[in-house]
Amino acid sequence: MRRGTHRTTGFGKSSLRAHGGLHVKFQRATLIGGPTELPEVERVCEVANLDDKVKVSYGAGYEHFSHSGEFDRRDGETLAVFTWSGRTRIAE
Repeated sequence: MRRGTHRTTGFGKSSLRAHGGLHVKFQRATLIGGPTELPEVERVCEVANLDDKVKVSYGAGYEHFSHSGEFDRRDGETLAVFTWSGRTRIAE
């Protein structure tokens, strides 16, 4: 299986950066649920908007996660909790 890649903007602390010509504050997030084989390093990402879904390429498809409205405190940092909401297959 292929290792997943996030459709979001990489890793790091919450920050203010240029995104599409605008300055956007990114929120760190944790991804809960989905395939148990999804590596822990793939389960922390940054999101620009809590209303957007996070789409992770994994195997022959995409795993989708949406914000549950919850937040988790880890290592002194607040992470938005995104829970697994489904999977779509890559069209062949």
